[in-house]
Amino acid sequence: MPILYPGDVQEVLDLGMHAVALSRITGLWTALKIVAAVADGNGTVDLDPEHVVPVVPDLTIDGRPYEHHPDGQLLTPHTLELERDFREARSELVRRYTIANRLNHTTIDPPDAWIGLVASGFTYHELLHALGRLGLTTHAEIAAVGIRLLHMRVPVPFDPSIIRTFARGLDEILIVEEKNPTLEWLVKDALYGGPDQPRVVGKTHPDGRTLMPNHGILDADTILVGLRERLSARLADRLTPEPTVREHALLPLSIERTPYFCSGCPHNWGTKVPEDALVGAGIGCHGMVLLMEEDKVGRSAGITAMGSEGSQWIGMSPFVEREHFTQNIGDGTFFHSGQLAIQAAVAADVRMTYKLLYNGTVAMTGGQDATNGVGVPQIASILLSHGVSRVLITTEDTA
Repeated sequence: MPILYPGDVQEVLDLGMHAVALSRITGLWTALKIVAAVADGNGTVDLDPEHVVPVVPDLTIDGRPYEHHPDGQLLTPHTLELERDFREARSELVRRYTIANRLNHTTIDPPDAWIGLVASGFTYHELLHALGRLGLTTHAEIAAVGIRLLHMRVPVPFDPSIIRTFARGLDEILIVEEKNPTLEWLVKDALYGGPDQPRVVGKTHPDGRTLMPNHGILDADTILVGLRERLSARLADRLTPEPTVREHALLPLSIERTPYFCSGCPHNWGTKVPEDALVGAGIGCHGMVLLMEEDKVGRSAGITAMGSEGSQWIGMSPFVEREHFTQNIGDGTFFHSGQLAIQAAVAADVRMTYKLLYNGTVAMTGGQDATNGVGVPQIASILLSHGVSRVLITTEDTA
């Protein structure tokens, strides 16, 4: 599946348009990788409908125009032909589209470049910030010291031809990417055995020392140290000196505001459990028990996906001495898919208590009414019909 990686708010719009166009042309699902810093960010954007005009590449495959026809036949032997079509036709169209629309392109290309920097999405923009903190604030200043820069906005699928062109004449390529060295491996594989084989580094220096961390997100702060080390070999006298004191000091908050339930919500008392209770968290406001004191809400056994509440106990129970488990589940989740989790627990014949925290609203996403919701008496009837051995209703309203 093609993955487009926007690095700021404008690119979310631009690459979103390309993702739709690419999907329509190839018949493939497309994805946007959006990190929290971009999702929670803001910025001024160009909303002109003509800002992004996708270029349709040559669609000729095997001598005729390619046209994808959706097909729901997903069993063999039909899937063998679908696989061939994906590998030989649609993946090639993705490559052509990426090239035609310059989604992966060299943004800075001086004729005397000695080192190339490769980055994607949010990391690319943070790399520019890091270069700025080294005194290279403009494209002209970056080019003047022999740095070539490649912006990979579609890191998947990887096109070896892009990196082979980029590598010509370079002595070294530095791959700046978060988490695993996936792009680094692909770059090394693309250049192996070719005429241009610059040194390729990413997560580690050639001597094995850590260059870029393989955990968390890469921002300008975490990129800066390794970037300075690689550039200093030739540019030590051109870079801004390292600061002698820490630039940013984080001040402690005078008042901490811990997330908590709304005043009057039944979750305030509905999540209380006996001493030493083991509790499964779930999706919903009641998931905040993970942030609360264990003596009030119990010791957490983790959180599951919506509709899987209690499934962890089905797997755990045969292997632990504890005989009982409590699972929190909201009424919105119950009406959505949680009933299936309860049915699974009944079928597995495990001993556990589901605490169905009924507050009559989907407060976590805006206070909507739960879809297909029914009242407490009807819920009790549903549970008994599923085979639940005992149903208790706790309420101050006995009317």
